[in-house]
Amino acid sequence: MNTIIYLLALILIVLLFICSLIVIKFFRNKAICKLSTGIKKEEFIIKKSGKYSIWIKDKRYSFTNIRDLRITVANKNTCEKKYLEEVFYKSKGLGVIWRRVEFYCFQADEGEYIISFESDERFRESIFNTTIQVRKYISFYKFVLVIFGVQFLLFIISILLIIILKNFN
Repeated sequence: MNTIIYLLALILIVLLFICSLIVIKFFRNKAICKLSTGIKKEEFIIKKSGKYSIWIKDKRYSFTNIRDLRITVANKNTCEKKYLEEVFYKSKGLGVIWRRVEFYCFQADEGEYIISFESDERFRESIFNTTIQVRKYISFYKFVLVIFGVQFLLFIISILLIIILKNFN
């Protein structure tokens, strides 16, 4: 019986480690492209096809109407515009001064892309501290599932440790 408990505790610790790596991957998701609102367009390369998201980075207590920016993403070679799907659960990254909010996601194949603004230049100048970032998309549901998985694994591991400690006495 003790062998089964030790084996189960070991398996749960390995699962906890895997879930922790997924959480770390979410927080270390680097920007592929950064576009300041002062610049009209920026080119970037997608090396792996998949789903990508567009994040807005601006001052924490400022307000930017994202729809007024009219962001477009197009394939550089084919000039095909990508459909920007609005993200229902907006992920946020908050700092002391800056905040980062996910607004759109799009599906893209490998290749070169252009992200640009179709908004009026005077409007873009009024929000000069805002930056648009393209990042690899991470599903909100997957992230929530991993967080609850980590909590559940910690709970089970603590129960197993209590059982192991009681068996030693």
